[in-house]
Amino acid sequence: MKIKNRVFILCLLVTFFQQAYFSVFFMYPVMLRQQGYPFSTIGWLLSIFSIAATATRPFAGILTERYGFRNTIIASAGAMLITAMPLLFLIDSSLIMLTRLLMGVSFSISMIAVSSYQSLAVPVETRGRLFGWIATAYVLPQVLLLPVWEYQIAHGRFISYLAFPPLLAILAGAVSFFLPKISRTDRQKARARSADGQWGTWRELFALPPFWVLQLTAFVFAFLNSAALQYTPALLNTMGLSASFFMVSNASMAIALRVFTSQLLDRINRKAAIGFAVMVMGLGLQAVLMSGSNCALIFGGFFYGIGMGFGFPMILALMPDVVPPGLRPKGISVTFLAMDIGFILAPVVIGYGSEFLRLDSMMHIFGWFAAASGPLLYFVFWRRVIRESKA
Repeated sequence: MKIKNRVFILCLLVTFFQQAYFSVFFMYPVMLRQQGYPFSTIGWLLSIFSIAATATRPFAGILTERYGFRNTIIASAGAMLITAMPLLFLIDSSLIMLTRLLMGVSFSISMIAVSSYQSLAVPVETRGRLFGWIATAYVLPQVLLLPVWEYQIAHGRFISYLAFPPLLAILAGAVSFFLPKISRTDRQKARARSADGQWGTWRELFALPPFWVLQLTAFVFAFLNSAALQYTPALLNTMGLSASFFMVSNASMAIALRVFTSQLLDRINRKAAIGFAVMVMGLGLQAVLMSGSNCALIFGGFFYGIGMGFGFPMILALMPDVVPPGLRPKGISVTFLAMDIGFILAPVVIGYGSEFLRLDSMMHIFGWFAAASGPLLYFVFWRRVIRESKA
């Protein structure tokens, strides 16, 4: 049991440092605006990271299989360090774009390797509970570190702010050295196919009507969440408000829900509830945008965190709900791709849209889009899926 607890803590730490490496750039638009970059350029500097990470997913899986989980985690942490260093002195947007692209590649490899390692290292009998705790590491950096990043940017300490990605990569690599290797037996199980030795085909997957509803839902969720997390801090900064009040309250609510109410997700009808979660996110964003004080931001952040805190775990649970076992490897990879596309497109749409409309107008459009999309997802799509599943 001590070994299992040790592996869990190490996985938790690696995930935290890895996701903090990603989350530090939620404040990046604020810094870039202060340096005079246009919104269209900022949009591409944000999106190129996600584009590179998405394109690297199949390659990352091949690397992990060929060189081993632990070796790939350590090597990718080193790559994250090397690719993040140029941001400390680069000014030209084209060179920054190239650096961000390489960072996306190294981050994607690290994320695939860490996720694969966790799926084998965490014991089956405690997987649900421990994975719930590991999921908190995805948003915990927003609670613990985002106020520090905002303070640094507000006081013009851009170099110390940009020193965080290399530092976090070093910490992720250092912790990775203590991860035990996956046993040969577990590696053989990971390479094994399904019980009958056959995986389902792409044609069978795409022929499932509920699968496409899941893709639309995943895209809408990520499209809104990308906009809210990556551009709301920049907007709040121009309004003279502190983005930390929104980001910390949002992340705190999401963590609390995932830790203390995880059993609720097994009791509710997830197909019916996911649209409600998206609607709450949209309304929460509107509450944030209409806030006139930092105290009001806390309320908006809690409200948004309710939708996000339930929404992401529900999408993860809907994947096996909708996709049969023989199609899950393909189905889950495509669903994550749909979310990746949402994260890619949102910054570009906002970046170019803000050249014609004000940033606050674009964010309001995103908020109302989500608030309307939530009921539509249920009444137009998921209700039909529920009805057909009962027939």
